[in-house]
Amino acid sequence: MTVTETTEELEAAHRERALVGMGLAWWAGRHPDRPAVTSDHGTRTFAELNAGANRLARALRARGLGEGDPVALVCTNRPEFAETLFACQRAGFRLTPINWHLTGDEASYIVTDCGAKAVVADADLPATLLDAIAVAPAPVKLLVGGSREAFEPYANVVAREDGADVPDPVLGTQMLYTSGTTGRPKGVHRSPEVAKAL
Repeated sequence: MTVTETTEELEAAHRERALVGMGLAWWAGRHPDRPAVTSDHGTRTFAELNAGANRLARALRARGLGEGDPVALVCTNRPEFAETLFACQRAGFRLTPINWHLTGDEASYIVTDCGAKAVVADADLPATLLDAIAVAPAPVKLLVGGSREAFEPYANVVAREDGADVPDPVLGTQMLYTSGTTGRPKGVHRSPEVAKAL
């Protein structure tokens, strides 16, 4: 923070970036070398996490995803979880995080029900869960931390893309699923307008 920047000015600048899904980019510009994510699967600074989100956003757009398209995420606590979240926020995608403790049938149902055009899954998940996701109808399937038939390796896909901020950010949304205690889980989606108001 410079002497001339007030707290109100900083908050306004951050909010302006956050309204188009680029709040992380603001932090990356101010604190690029500060750790943003630390896990057993690696650490990302704000700059690295921001670049990874840009790469994934570009990779998914290159595979035909556009504003409002659904992306399912079945992943343990690792940096790629955060990269996927921030990629969806800035590319205008609708993210559905799926609990990795679910059975293969339960996870496959959510992938199908949310209409996922892409799935990001973790190679550390049980084989039965990955097998169920592999046959779900999502046309794009990326696997983090390994290789498996029916999936593209996440690291290879994002490595080919530019890490610079996407020039046309659009605020993404999320669709969360209920517990399904009275039947199948049901998706709950906030519109972009509601998300911006929060």
